[in-house]
Amino acid sequence: MPLPQFQYAGVSYAGQPAGSTTFALTTSGGLPIGYLLRSHVHVYSSIDDGATLVELVRPVDWDFNQGGTSVVLKAGIAGGTGIVLRRITPEADLYTRFGQGTLLTADQLNEAETFDLYLIQELDDELGINSANQWNRLARYADPNKGKPTETANTVTKKDQLAGDWPIDGKDKFIATTDALSERFDVFVQDTKPTDPPITEIRQSGKLWFDDGALQLSVWEPAAKAWINITTSGPPGPPGPNVFYGVAFPPDPTPYGLWYDTNKKELRLKYDDGTGVQWVLAGGASPPTGQLIAGNGVAANSVHEIQTLDQGVI
Repeated sequence: MPLPQFQYAGVSYAGQPAGSTTFALTTSGGLPIGYLLRSHVHVYSSIDDGATLVELVRPVDWDFNQGGTSVVLKAGIAGGTGIVLRRITPEADLYTRFGQGTLLTADQLNEAETFDLYLIQELDDELGINSANQWNRLARYADPNKGKPTETANTVTKKDQLAGDWPIDGKDKFIATTDALSERFDVFVQDTKPTDPPITEIRQSGKLWFDDGALQLSVWEPAAKAWINITTSGPPGPPGPNVFYGVAFPPDPTPYGLWYDTNKKELRLKYDDGTGVQWVLAGGASPPTGQLIAGNGVAANSVHEIQTLDQGVI
Protein backbone atom coordinates (compact mmCIF):
# COMPACT_ATOMS: atom_id res chain seq x y z
CA MET A 1 0.00 0.00 0.00
CA PRO A 2 1.54 3.37 -0.95
CA LEU A 3 2.07 6.04 1.67
CA PRO A 4 -0.72 8.62 1.94
CA GLN A 5 -0.32 11.56 -0.41
CA PHE A 6 0.43 15.20 0.42
CA GLN A 7 0.62 14.63 4.16
CA TYR A 8 2.60 17.14 6.09
CA ALA A 9 1.79 18.16 9.64
CA GLY A 10 -1.90 17.60 9.11
CA VAL A 11 -2.10 20.00 6.16
CA SER A 12 -2.46 19.00 2.52
CA TYR A 13 0.63 19.97 0.60
CA ALA A 14 1.03 19.36 -3.12
CA GLY A 15 4.39 21.04 -3.64
CA GLN A 16 5.34 23.72 -6.11
CA PRO A 17 4.79 23.48 -9.88
CA ALA A 18 6.50 20.61 -11.67
CA GLY A 19 10.09 21.34 -12.63
CA SER A 20 10.93 23.39 -9.52
CA THR A 21 14.02 22.34 -7.60
CA THR A 22 13.23 24.02 -4.27
CA PHE A 23 10.22 23.23 -2.09
CA ALA A 24 9.51 25.34 0.96
CA LEU A 25 8.62 23.58 4.21
CA THR A 26 5.41 25.51 4.57
CA THR A 27 1.72 24.75 4.41
CA SER A 28 -0.39 25.73 1.43
CA GLY A 29 -1.24 28.84 3.46
CA GLY A 30 2.42 29.79 3.88
CA LEU A 31 2.73 28.78 7.56
CA PRO A 32 6.05 27.16 8.48
CA ILE A 33 5.95 23.43 9.19
CA GLY A 34 7.99 22.39 12.18
CA TYR A 35 9.99 19.25 12.86
CA LEU A 36 12.10 18.08 15.78
CA LEU A 37 14.95 16.50 13.82
CA ARG A 38 15.89 16.72 10.15
CA SER A 39 15.76 12.93 9.94
CA HIS A 40 12.00 13.18 10.51
CA VAL A 41 11.51 14.91 7.15
CA HIS A 42 10.95 12.63 4.16
CA VAL A 43 10.74 13.50 0.48
CA TYR A 44 9.00 11.34 -2.12
CA SER A 45 8.77 11.30 -5.87
CA SER A 46 5.09 11.05 -6.83
CA ILE A 47 4.44 8.97 -9.95
CA ASP A 48 1.35 7.47 -11.56
CA ASP A 49 -0.58 10.63 -10.72
CA GLY A 50 0.18 10.17 -7.04
CA ALA A 51 -0.77 6.52 -6.79
CA THR A 52 2.85 5.50 -6.11
CA LEU A 53 5.38 7.26 -3.91
CA VAL A 54 9.13 6.54 -4.15
CA GLU A 55 11.26 7.91 -1.33
CA LEU A 56 14.24 10.06 -2.33
CA VAL A 57 17.50 9.62 -0.43
CA ARG A 58 19.19 12.44 1.49
CA PRO A 59 21.73 13.81 0.69
CA VAL A 60 22.03 12.01 -2.68
CA ASP A 61 18.71 13.19 -4.14
CA TRP A 62 17.91 16.16 -1.91
CA ASP A 63 19.03 18.17 1.10
CA PHE A 64 17.95 21.11 3.21
CA ASN A 65 18.81 24.70 2.45
CA GLN A 66 21.08 26.44 4.89
CA GLY A 67 18.29 27.50 7.20
CA GLY A 68 16.43 24.16 7.07
CA THR A 69 13.26 25.83 5.83
CA SER A 70 13.29 24.37 2.31
CA VAL A 71 13.99 21.11 0.52
CA VAL A 72 16.40 21.41 -2.42
CA LEU A 73 16.43 18.71 -5.08
CA LYS A 74 19.77 17.61 -6.49
CA ALA A 75 20.54 17.19 -10.19
CA GLY A 76 19.20 14.07 -11.85
CA ILE A 77 15.66 14.22 -10.51
CA ALA A 78 13.35 13.98 -13.52
CA GLY A 79 11.66 17.24 -14.38
CA GLY A 80 7.90 17.20 -14.08
CA THR A 81 7.90 14.57 -11.35
CA GLY A 82 5.52 15.38 -8.51
CA ILE A 83 7.13 15.88 -5.11
CA VAL A 84 5.51 14.97 -1.80
CA LEU A 85 6.89 16.15 1.55
CA ARG A 86 6.01 14.34 4.74
CA ARG A 87 7.08 14.57 8.34
CA ILE A 88 7.21 11.23 10.17
CA THR A 89 7.88 11.60 13.88
CA PRO A 90 9.09 8.28 15.35
CA GLU A 91 6.70 6.90 17.94
CA ALA A 92 8.66 3.85 19.09
CA ASP A 93 10.36 5.62 21.99
CA LEU A 94 10.21 8.74 24.15
CA TYR A 95 11.75 11.76 22.55
CA THR A 96 12.53 13.44 25.88
CA ARG A 97 13.50 11.63 29.09
CA PHE A 98 13.48 13.22 32.54
CA GLY A 99 15.62 11.98 35.42
CA GLN A 100 14.88 12.02 39.14
CA GLY A 101 15.45 15.51 40.51
CA THR A 102 16.04 16.99 37.06
CA LEU A 103 15.57 20.72 36.82
CA LEU A 104 13.05 21.09 34.01
CA THR A 105 13.41 23.96 31.60
CA ALA A 106 10.74 25.50 29.43
CA ASP A 107 12.52 24.24 26.31
CA GLN A 108 12.47 20.63 27.55
CA LEU A 109 8.79 20.79 28.46
CA ASN A 110 7.87 22.44 25.17
CA GLU A 111 9.88 19.85 23.25
CA ALA A 112 8.06 17.00 24.99
CA GLU A 113 4.70 18.60 24.26
CA THR A 114 5.71 19.24 20.64
CA PHE A 115 6.57 15.56 20.22
CA ASP A 116 3.05 14.57 21.30
CA LEU A 117 1.51 17.29 19.15
CA TYR A 118 3.36 16.14 16.02
CA LEU A 119 2.31 12.53 16.54
CA ILE A 120 -1.34 13.62 16.84
CA GLN A 121 -1.08 15.82 13.76
CA GLU A 122 0.40 13.02 11.70
CA LEU A 123 -2.21 10.53 12.90
CA ASP A 124 -5.00 12.99 12.10
CA ASP A 125 -3.47 13.60 8.69
CA GLU A 126 -3.26 9.89 7.96
CA LEU A 127 -6.90 9.45 8.94
CA GLY A 128 -7.89 12.46 6.87
CA ILE A 129 -9.09 14.58 9.82
CA ASN A 130 -8.93 18.34 9.59
CA SER A 131 -8.36 20.99 12.24
CA ALA A 132 -12.08 21.11 13.03
CA ASN A 133 -11.89 17.44 14.14
CA GLN A 134 -13.88 16.33 11.11
CA TRP A 135 -13.04 13.95 8.31
CA ASN A 136 -11.29 15.67 5.43
CA ARG A 137 -14.37 15.65 3.21
CA LEU A 138 -13.05 17.67 0.31
CA ALA A 139 -15.29 16.50 -2.52
CA ARG A 140 -14.07 16.03 -6.05
CA TYR A 141 -16.42 18.71 -7.40
CA ALA A 142 -14.93 21.22 -4.93
CA ASP A 143 -11.30 20.52 -5.83
CA PRO A 144 -10.05 22.92 -8.54
CA ASN A 145 -7.36 20.36 -9.39
CA LYS A 146 -9.80 17.52 -10.04
CA GLY A 147 -8.32 15.03 -12.49
CA LYS A 148 -4.80 16.44 -12.17
CA PRO A 149 -1.82 14.95 -10.34
CA THR A 150 -2.22 17.69 -7.73
CA GLU A 151 -5.80 16.70 -6.87
CA THR A 152 -6.18 16.43 -3.09
CA ALA A 153 -9.88 15.53 -2.83
CA ASN A 154 -10.48 12.20 -1.15
CA THR A 155 -14.29 12.10 -1.06
CA VAL A 156 -16.91 11.15 -3.63
CA THR A 157 -20.30 12.68 -2.85
CA LYS A 158 -23.75 12.19 -4.35
CA LYS A 159 -23.11 15.31 -6.46
CA ASP A 160 -19.93 13.70 -7.83
CA GLN A 161 -21.78 10.49 -8.56
CA LEU A 162 -24.55 12.31 -10.44
CA ALA A 163 -21.90 14.17 -12.42
CA GLY A 164 -20.27 10.88 -13.46
CA ASP A 165 -17.16 11.58 -11.36
CA TRP A 166 -16.97 8.29 -9.47
CA PRO A 167 -13.40 7.20 -10.33
CA ILE A 168 -12.71 3.51 -10.94
CA ASP A 169 -9.00 3.36 -11.62
CA GLY A 170 -7.83 0.65 -9.23
CA LYS A 171 -5.99 3.15 -7.03
CA ASP A 172 -8.42 3.12 -4.11
CA LYS A 173 -7.88 6.78 -3.20
CA PHE A 174 -11.42 7.93 -2.42
CA ILE A 175 -14.06 7.59 0.28
CA ALA A 176 -17.74 7.58 -0.76
CA THR A 177 -20.41 9.24 1.34
CA THR A 178 -23.56 7.33 2.29
CA ASP A 179 -25.62 9.42 -0.13
CA ALA A 180 -23.18 8.61 -2.95
CA LEU A 181 -23.34 4.90 -2.11
CA SER A 182 -27.13 5.03 -1.99
CA GLU A 183 -27.34 6.82 -5.34
CA ARG A 184 -25.03 4.29 -6.92
CA PHE A 185 -26.18 0.98 -5.46
CA ASP A 186 -29.62 1.17 -3.82
CA VAL A 187 -32.46 -0.53 -5.71
CA PHE A 188 -35.65 1.46 -6.29
CA VAL A 189 -38.55 -0.55 -4.84
CA GLN A 190 -41.78 1.18 -5.79
CA ASP A 191 -44.86 0.81 -7.94
CA THR A 192 -44.46 3.98 -10.00
CA LYS A 193 -41.47 4.65 -12.27
CA PRO A 194 -38.62 6.51 -10.51
CA THR A 195 -38.29 10.17 -11.37
CA ASP A 196 -35.93 10.69 -14.30
CA PRO A 197 -32.79 12.65 -13.35
CA PRO A 198 -32.33 16.13 -14.81
CA ILE A 199 -30.47 16.31 -18.10
CA THR A 200 -27.38 17.61 -16.25
CA GLU A 201 -27.21 14.54 -13.99
CA ILE A 202 -26.14 10.98 -14.66
CA ARG A 203 -27.83 7.95 -13.16
CA GLN A 204 -25.55 5.00 -12.58
CA SER A 205 -25.48 2.45 -15.38
CA GLY A 206 -26.98 -0.78 -14.07
CA LYS A 207 -29.17 0.90 -11.45
CA LEU A 208 -32.14 -1.37 -10.70
CA TRP A 209 -35.83 -0.69 -10.14
CA PHE A 210 -38.13 -3.38 -8.79
CA ASP A 211 -41.76 -2.64 -9.62
CA ASP A 212 -43.52 -4.08 -6.59
CA GLY A 213 -46.88 -3.59 -8.28
CA ALA A 214 -46.18 -5.48 -11.51
CA LEU A 215 -43.48 -7.66 -9.85
CA GLN A 216 -40.99 -6.78 -12.58
CA LEU A 217 -37.31 -5.84 -12.49
CA SER A 218 -35.83 -3.14 -14.74
CA VAL A 219 -32.30 -1.84 -15.28
CA TRP A 220 -31.36 1.76 -16.15
CA GLU A 221 -29.77 2.23 -19.57
CA PRO A 222 -27.98 5.62 -19.56
CA ALA A 223 -27.53 5.76 -23.34
CA ALA A 224 -31.27 5.42 -23.91
CA LYS A 225 -32.11 7.23 -20.65
CA ALA A 226 -34.78 4.61 -20.06
CA TRP A 227 -35.64 1.67 -17.83
CA ILE A 228 -35.21 -1.65 -19.65
CA ASN A 229 -37.35 -4.49 -18.32
CA ILE A 230 -35.23 -7.54 -17.50
CA THR A 231 -37.92 -9.71 -15.97
CA THR A 232 -37.16 -13.29 -16.87
CA SER A 233 -40.64 -14.74 -16.26
CA GLY A 234 -43.50 -14.30 -18.70
CA PRO A 235 -47.18 -13.71 -17.98
CA PRO A 236 -49.05 -16.37 -16.01
CA GLY A 237 -49.95 -19.43 -18.13
CA PRO A 238 -53.30 -21.18 -18.27
CA PRO A 239 -54.16 -23.41 -15.32
CA GLY A 240 -53.18 -27.05 -15.66
CA PRO A 241 -55.72 -29.90 -15.77
CA ASN A 242 -57.40 -30.95 -12.57
CA VAL A 243 -56.68 -34.53 -11.54
CA PHE A 244 -59.30 -36.89 -10.08
CA TYR A 245 -58.23 -39.81 -7.91
CA GLY A 246 -60.51 -42.79 -7.35
CA VAL A 247 -62.04 -46.03 -8.69
CA ALA A 248 -65.42 -44.69 -9.86
CA PHE A 249 -65.90 -42.32 -12.80
CA PRO A 250 -65.39 -38.63 -11.98
CA PRO A 251 -68.68 -36.77 -11.50
CA ASP A 252 -70.36 -35.51 -14.65
CA PRO A 253 -70.27 -32.67 -15.60
CA THR A 254 -66.75 -32.72 -14.25
CA PRO A 255 -64.00 -30.11 -13.79
CA TYR A 256 -61.39 -32.82 -14.06
CA GLY A 257 -59.17 -33.31 -17.10
CA LEU A 258 -57.24 -36.30 -15.82
CA TRP A 259 -58.40 -39.34 -13.90
CA TYR A 260 -56.04 -41.67 -12.09
CA ASP A 261 -57.63 -45.03 -11.29
CA THR A 262 -56.24 -45.86 -7.87
CA ASN A 263 -57.35 -49.49 -8.24
CA LYS A 264 -55.86 -50.35 -11.64
CA LYS A 265 -53.01 -47.76 -11.44
CA GLU A 266 -54.01 -46.26 -14.79
CA LEU A 267 -54.12 -42.64 -15.96
CA ARG A 268 -56.89 -41.51 -18.31
CA LEU A 269 -57.43 -38.31 -20.24
CA LYS A 270 -60.80 -36.72 -20.83
CA TYR A 271 -60.91 -36.46 -24.62
CA ASP A 272 -63.50 -35.51 -27.26
CA ASP A 273 -62.79 -37.47 -30.44
CA GLY A 274 -65.66 -35.87 -32.34
CA THR A 275 -68.24 -38.45 -31.36
CA GLY A 276 -68.34 -37.57 -27.71
CA VAL A 277 -66.28 -37.14 -24.60
CA GLN A 278 -64.46 -40.27 -23.48
CA TRP A 279 -61.90 -41.22 -20.86
CA VAL A 280 -58.95 -42.40 -22.98
CA LEU A 281 -56.10 -44.42 -21.53
CA ALA A 282 -53.06 -42.19 -21.17
CA GLY A 283 -50.77 -44.32 -19.03
CA GLY A 284 -50.47 -47.67 -17.36
CA ALA A 285 -51.10 -51.15 -18.79
CA SER A 286 -52.59 -51.26 -22.29
CA PRO A 287 -55.81 -53.28 -22.88
CA PRO A 288 -55.93 -56.08 -25.47
CA THR A 289 -56.12 -54.86 -29.06
CA GLY A 290 -59.61 -54.02 -30.18
CA GLN A 291 -61.18 -54.31 -26.75
CA LEU A 292 -62.21 -51.93 -24.08
CA ILE A 293 -61.80 -53.41 -20.62
CA ALA A 294 -64.29 -52.70 -17.86
CA GLY A 295 -63.19 -52.09 -14.34
CA ASN A 296 -64.08 -55.69 -13.40
CA GLY A 297 -62.08 -57.14 -16.30
CA VAL A 298 -65.13 -57.88 -18.52
CA ALA A 299 -64.77 -57.05 -22.22
CA ALA A 300 -67.14 -54.35 -23.42
CA ASN A 301 -67.97 -52.65 -26.70
CA SER A 302 -68.90 -49.19 -25.52
CA VAL A 303 -68.39 -46.70 -22.77
CA HIS A 304 -72.11 -47.03 -21.99
CA GLU A 305 -71.78 -50.72 -21.24
CA ILE A 306 -68.76 -50.09 -19.00
CA GLN A 307 -70.62 -47.47 -17.06
CA THR A 308 -73.53 -49.80 -16.47
CA LEU A 309 -71.27 -52.71 -15.52
CA ASP A 310 -69.17 -51.19 -12.75
CA GLN A 311 -69.25 -47.41 -13.09
CA GLY A 312 -65.50 -47.75 -13.21
CA VAL A 313 -62.67 -47.81 -15.67
CA ILE A 314 -62.34 -48.40 -19.33
